[in-house]
Amino acid sequence: MRRYVQFFFNLSVVIVLLYLVVGFIITVQRDVEHRVTEYQLGVIADITLCRREWEQNYCNQEKIAPLLAPKCAELQACMSRDPTVVGRAKVAAEMIGEVVNGFVEPISWKALVRVSLSSA
Repeated sequence: MRRYVQFFFNLSVVIVLLYLVVGFIITVQRDVEHRVTEYQLGVIADITLCRREWEQNYCNQEKIAPLLAPKCAELQACMSRDPTVVGRAKVAAEMIGEVVNGFVEPISWKALVRVSLSSA
């Protein structure tokens, strides 16, 4: 009987830990997707701004003033960016870094020293 109780207790602990781990992973994935969407919207806003400047500087004409040619080329490159190309790995690493900082930042140096000295 004692073995069954121990088995079900251990099983319940493992299930709770798996639930927490899976919940954490799903939460991070959602946050990454949200951040990717934010970056994509930022790129779209930049493209819109570049298009507006491109039209205001008359870059859409056949003859462009020589001094405006580099600026027009820069605006053309800005407009041709693909908003769907966002480095998910970079965003995921950034999110994981923020999560780790969120756990470590509130802990003061004094607390870290006390914990490390008391465990030694």
